[in-house]
Amino acid sequence: MKRAAVMASAVLACLALPGLAQQTTVFATGLKNPAKVILAGGGSLLVSEVDAALNSGRVSLVDPGGRVRPLLEGLPSGPAAPDGTLDGPAGMALADRTLFVVNGEGNTHVPGPRPGTIVPNPAGSSSPIYSSILKVVFSNDPARILEPFVLPRAGHDTLADGHTLTLRNAAGDTAALELLADFRDNVPDEQMIYRNSHPYAITLHPAFPDSLFVADAGTNAVLRVDIATGRTRTLARLSSIPTGIPARPFAEAVAIPLLEAWSGTDAADLAPAAPRGRQTAHVEWAPALAPVVCDAVATLAIAA
Repeated sequence: MKRAAVMASAVLACLALPGLAQQTTVFATGLKNPAKVILAGGGSLLVSEVDAALNSGRVSLVDPGGRVRPLLEGLPSGPAAPDGTLDGPAGMALADRTLFVVNGEGNTHVPGPRPGTIVPNPAGSSSPIYSSILKVVFSNDPARILEPFVLPRAGHDTLADGHTLTLRNAAGDTAALELLADFRDNVPDEQMIYRNSHPYAITLHPAFPDSLFVADAGTNAVLRVDIATGRTRTLARLSSIPTGIPARPFAEAVAIPLLEAWSGTDAADLAPAAPRGRQTAHVEWAPALAPVVCDAVATLAIAA
């Protein structure tokens, strides 16, 4: 679980955009460990959340007045290794009535025998659809849906088997769910014993309408996922950074803030080069575009 290493200030430092206000105002309360937020149209927001109970992940809608109502409940969630941080649904991307949600690592792993290591959970995880992208097609504009959809635990198995599951809420709206992509839960790793996939951030980009871009905080990779087929291609994989500290022998280079930087930001506004002494990863998304690692936690930006 590496999102704690990623600071919002890193994104701001990378972008170096002038005139960014630091004032904060409470807009909505009552959220359960909110992870990510996106615009939902009409002044509304979508927020991914994780409560304490297993498989209590949800996506809620916050209306323009700050009122919170659940949109989709019953998503996979659980305590993540090594420190038990609650983890479940995280990054989201919305295209008209289609919502893409990344499901994190949850309780797929437990601490390993050495500091900084993890191993598969011997008791099993609470869901078979961790480390995946869930595609949800609503029958109505999400901002107009007033009653929640509830994904039962048995529905996780249905989705894992490759089937589409259609839910109906109390108002008669429907939501068709399917797994767009299912990433590897366990990858053997010399440093960590196992390295798990932990998709955490996701975005759409108008220059690539057929693709989703995913930041995987477990494998430290940037992924491109074909929206039509779910085929996944690794665009960049970032190396761990030795620390010399026995209790934490290495730090992870996590490519999370790239996607926040992309959302609504023109490529010309982003930093064209990495500061001296920091990693740079060149990735061929298109002939004229390449991402740049801008800080120690591997914030990525597009260089025109």
